[in-house]
Amino acid sequence: MHNQHNHQIREMIHFLEFIERHREEFRMSQVQLSVSFTVNPGTQQNPLLVTPATATENLTVGVAADGMSVAVVSGGTAPYTYALDPSSGPLPDGVNFSEDGSGNVTLSGTPTTAGSSTTPVLLNINDAGGASASFRTSFATRKL
Repeated sequence: MHNQHNHQIREMIHFLEFIERHREEFRMSQVQLSVSFTVNPGTQQNPLLVTPATATENLTVGVAADGMSVAVVSGGTAPYTYALDPSSGPLPDGVNFSEDGSGNVTLSGTPTTAGSSTTPVLLNINDAGGASASFRTSFATRKL
C-alpha cells in the first residue's frame, strides 16, 4: 500500500510540473486543484525484520541439523506465524524449519539425501499486526 501511495504522489507531482512548464499553452484563466493524502502508519512502531534476509546453509547427510540457527525474526507484533511460500523450492529431505517462540528460526531433523537446491526455499513470516517479511535460503547437502 505504501508504494502505491508513493506512486500516486509522484504522478501528481509530475502532473503539476507539466502544468507549470506548459501554462502559456493552456487557454485558461485559473486552475484549481485540491489534493489530500492520508498516510496511515499502522499500529506498529517497529517494523518486522528478518536477519539475515538471505542465507546459504551447508548440511551433511546423516548429521542432525537440530538447532542450527538460520535467521532471527524481530520487531513487529508477536506472535509470528511461518509458512513456506507457494513458489518455494523444497527443503532438503528430512529437514524442517523450527521456531523457538522468541523469533529464532532454526533447522530440525537430519538430511537424508545429498544435493543442492536449484530453487531457493522461501519462508514467509507474518506477525499478529498484519506485517509480513520473508526469508530466502539455499541448501547444499553433502555426503560424509
